[in-house]
Order: sequence, then C-alpha cells, then structure tokens
Amino acid sequence: MKRAALWTAIACLGVAGYAARAQELRQGEVRAYLSAIDGSRQAYGVYFPRANPPGDRGYPLVMHAHGYGWWVGADFSEWQRQWADDHGWVLVNVNGRGPNFYDGIGEDDVLRVLEDVAKVVAVDRSRVYMTGGSMGGTGAYRVGVRRPDIFPGVAPVDGWTDFREFHWHWYARKDMPDAIEEFRRPLLEAASPLYTAGTARWGDVTLIVDGRDDIVLPEQGIRLDEALNSARDREQEAYRHELVYHVDRGHGAGYDLPRIYERFLSISSPKRPPSVTVEATLLRYGKVHWAAIDRFDLQGAVGRLDAHVAESAVHAFAHNVTAFTLTLPDTSLASLPEVQVLVDGALCHAGPPTEVSLELREGPAGAAWQVVRGEAPPLRKRRGLEGPIGEAFLAPFVVAWGTVGSAASVRQGQVEAEDFAAEWNAFNVHYEAVRAVPEDKLSPDDHRTRNLILFGTLDSSAVLRRIAAACELPVRVLDDGVLVRDPANGDRLYRGAKYGAYWVYPNPLSGFRTLVVGCRGRFAVKPDGSLRRGLGYDLERLQWAWGDYVVFNTDLDDLPYVENVNNKPPVITYEAAYFVEAGFHDQDWQPERAVELNRVRARRPEGSRLIRIETLEVAPATSERPAGVEA
Repeated sequence: MKRAALWTAIACLGVAGYAARAQELRQGEVRAYLSAIDGSRQAYGVYFPRANPPGDRGYPLVMHAHGYGWWVGADFSEWQRQWADDHGWVLVNVNGRGPNFYDGIGEDDVLRVLEDVAKVVAVDRSRVYMTGGSMGGTGAYRVGVRRPDIFPGVAPVDGWTDFREFHWHWYARKDMPDAIEEFRRPLLEAASPLYTAGTARWGDVTLIVDGRDDIVLPEQGIRLDEALNSARDREQEAYRHELVYHVDRGHGAGYDLPRIYERFLSISSPKRPPSVTVEATLLRYGKVHWAAIDRFDLQGAVGRLDAHVAESAVHAFAHNVTAFTLTLPDTSLASLPEVQVLVDGALCHAGPPTEVSLELREGPAGAAWQVVRGEAPPLRKRRGLEGPIGEAFLAPFVVAWGTVGSAASVRQGQVEAEDFAAEWNAFNVHYEAVRAVPEDKLSPDDHRTRNLILFGTLDSSAVLRRIAAACELPVRVLDDGVLVRDPANGDRLYRGAKYGAYWVYPNPLSGFRTLVVGCRGRFAVKPDGSLRRGLGYDLERLQWAWGDYVVFNTDLDDLPYVENVNNKPPVITYEAAYFVEAGFHDQDWQPERAVELNRVRARRPEGSRLIRIETLEVAPATSERPAGVEA
C-alpha cells in the first residue's frame, strides 16, 4: 500500500517537482520492469540527476548499451554523475536481454526501459540518445536508423551495420563461407542498418570507427557513412552525421564519452518534421514519424516511402510500396481545415487532416492510388502479424505441447517444449519465467491474446487439429511426414518421421489476431548426433535464422553434419545444412515458392557487382545491333 501511495504521489508531481523527488530516490540504482512478452522482470541501471530538468519538456536521457554478453549495473562513473547533475540528464544502462545485439526482444527491452523511466520522471522525448561499443554499437546503429523519431541522436562505436557480413564473419558454413541461403538474405538485410539508412533522415549519427579493429571490421561504419553521405548529397538539411575515424586504435578503443556527451548537447528531434523517408524490408520497421509502409510490392526487397509537406499538401512517392498510411495530425498541417495528399503527382485525397491510408489498386484504366476505408482483410501481413517465426516472440506468448495421439509423440512434444522453455529462460531471462504447459491447460485468454508456441503434430495436438479445421494451413506436420501445400507448383510431401518443421501462421482461433508457431523435431549439433537441439538453439539468431517456415531432415545419413565458422562453442553447427525447404508465405499468407532453398554470395567477386533484377528486358535484333544490345 505504501508503494502504491508513493507512485500515486509521483504521478501528481509537475516537472518542477522532479528534482526534489529525485533526491528521495537512490542515485545510481538498479530498477526492473515486468515484461508483457514472457512475464519476466528485466533489470536496468539508472541515475537520476540532482537537478531540475533543463527545459519544460523534461529530462534528456542517454542510454548506454554494453558489449557482448549479459550485464546489468548502475555503476556510473563520478564524472558521468557530475555531468548528469550539471546538465540535468538521466543516465541509463540497458541490458537488451543480453547477447541479442539489441534486436528482436533486445530492441523491445530498450523501448520498454525508456517507457519505464518515463513513468518515474518526465523525459524530453526530443532528446533521447543511445551510445555503446561493439554489440552496443550495433544496437545504437539500429535504433538510430530504424527509429530516429525515438532516438534522434546516437553514437555507435565499432558496431555492425551489415549483417550479411556478420553472417560471413560468425555463422557461415565452413565449407562454403561465402554462401547465404536466399531465404535468409532479406532477414539479414532487415537486421542491417546499412540497407535502410534512408530512414535516418532526421536523425543524427556519430559513427566512431577504429582503424585497427579486427573484430568488427572498420568498413562496417565506413559503408554506412558513405550511404548517409549519398543521402545528404540529395538533401543538405537532413542526414546529419559525423565519421570519427581512429587510424591506430583497436576494437572499442575509440570510445570517448565526454566527446559523445558534448555532441548530444546540440541534438534534438524536430517536433513535426517537414518530410519523412521510410526504408524497410519488414513492416515492423516501416513506421517512423508520421508515415508508415503497410504493404510491399516485392516482398523481401527494400521498400521506400518519401513524403514531404508543401503549403497545404503532402506529396508522397512510393517505391516497392503498394499501401501506406500518413498520420496528418502529426504534421505541420494539423490545424488546417483541408489537406491534400498527392501520390506520384496525382491528387488522391482532399479533406480534414486525419489519418489517411492509401493503396495501389487495379482499375479499368490501370493501377491507381485510392483511399482505403475500413479494416484490411484478416489474412494479410501487417505489423505484428507478418512473420517470420521470430516475430511470434515479440508479443505475449505461451509455450505448450500436444496431449493427444501416441504416448511417444506426446512425450516428444513435451520434451521439446520444456527444453525450449529452458533455453529461452537461460538466454533471455536468467531465471525460470517461461514454463511449458500441456495444451489442455491453456486458458481461453491464452487462445485469444497470446501467440501460441505449440510443440506437436496434427497427430498429437488437439489444438493444431482445430486450427487446421478452421483454415487451410500451408504447412501440415504429421508424426510420419511434412506436407507443404503449393497450389501453383504442386504440393510437396516429405515422408518419414525423420522430417521436422517449424512454421508460423495467423491463428484462426483468435480471429487471426495472434500467431501460432508449430514445432516438431530437432537436429544434431554434434558430429556424432549425440546432442540435438531445435528452435531454441542459439537464440541470438532468432530474428534472422528462420523464415515463415522450414522443413529439415534429422537423419545424418541423408544430410551429414556441417560445421560453421563460429569460434564460440558450443554454437559450431551450421543447422541450415539440414534444411530441405525454407521460405516465406506471400503477403496474404498464401503459399509462395518465389524463394527457394538456394544460396547467394555474401561477398561479391573482385571487380563485379551483384544486383537484384526484378524485370529483365531484351531488346529485339535490328540491322544496326544484335538482339539484347541497347543502342
């Protein structure tokens, strides 16, 4: 009751009273919030300054992201505490769920920590910053490029910007080090700030690169700097950034907090930016400021949306985007009685400045942009419901196993479910928070509101049978095989208990508002097959290792063990060597065979350039030139 009364009193305080209340709190303390995703308590360190906020918006806040591993602490240096007191800054040490590179649930941790601090003191949302080295630098790059509306200033030190290179450096198969499965390419690019640098239009990125770094190669920061330079050449007022290059320093040696803090002093985000650029390969990262991508033309390729305010109109231009939303009340036109929206130069909307959604639709005169009213079809990929498998673990979830069928099949599902829960806890929680339950113990609320991670088959799970009866699942897993439905190319049946599969699909039992992940089987992670692991193997890769589905062969006589290049045992297995099929569903969650289990090069050959061709046109032969040669 005393604690509840304290928080009630805090809620009633104005900004002027925050300094006084900060004296009541411990300085440099470890706090924790309750995660809605897995029910765990996640800790972070925070220092509240002994000063009033420097402005009426509240306190600026800087997050510090640690390097590889798990670390929680509030041991800010005396110099840091003095700076915070002198300038009225809140300092935060964020854990990011340990070695997740601040992606997936690691990124969620960063955002949840920010909101938790904002419950205690007023935070100036225009002055939130992040810095870190190595893995922490990767996290700072990610939030700075993906969410400049939340983190307008970042200062990464020796972080990764291209996860295709990261894959080559740590996870490639030893016998084919330059190969990446095509289904992983878009996921690795989605994990890479380099390929969506355009989103950082109103961010400020200080790229700190150490020239003798042999862990994160210097080209990681240099290539992102080049991408930001190219963007700034097109728009001089945007894409603020600075490359700080230390020629003779090794990994992490260039971390200079005084210089970083000084730069943060001059950075703040515009309240209503006059223009927005959104670049993304996943809808999850396709929303920033007042613009959002809702649908791609070609799934897996970068989509780009540019929108800018001019007089009483918003002009939008879309590339590889067929649907988007503009939140006009968040623009500088919010007070006007009427606002026009033009897409690719054509007037598409004129009316009050409300939220406007547009979609490219075919009509008698061809494709045209139209205002969309009403909800989208339930089976359509959208934020929070687009896959891949890893997305199911970014919202509240429950782990269960099937309870019908043969005793052996039920027991296998139970063991795999309990092992996954233990692996999740060991990697992401560090105590027992997630517990696997039999499916008959799932509550109605579990079915309605949680993503369901279900270990079993149509032979062993009553819940999976209900789901299969309610919709046409593209992947159907039985005790003795896996069926992949494909109306366009023909169904594929992998016969035998040696085949396993992981898949994700919207759950019809929740009205397609949540996801279900089906899991069956484990693969060998030692050459002799003595140890087998599954979806929980090396959860660091959860966001980029799996597509919407994967079918694998667990028989080492068919697909022998393959080692990867990782020098961090026990993660030495190249599990994709066991895959016989992997890919994505289309944007309406239907089977799509556009991506096959083949490989692309992680590095291009010297003197050549790799390009993605969407349309290949060949010129006809004439008397002046042979076929295929343009004039």
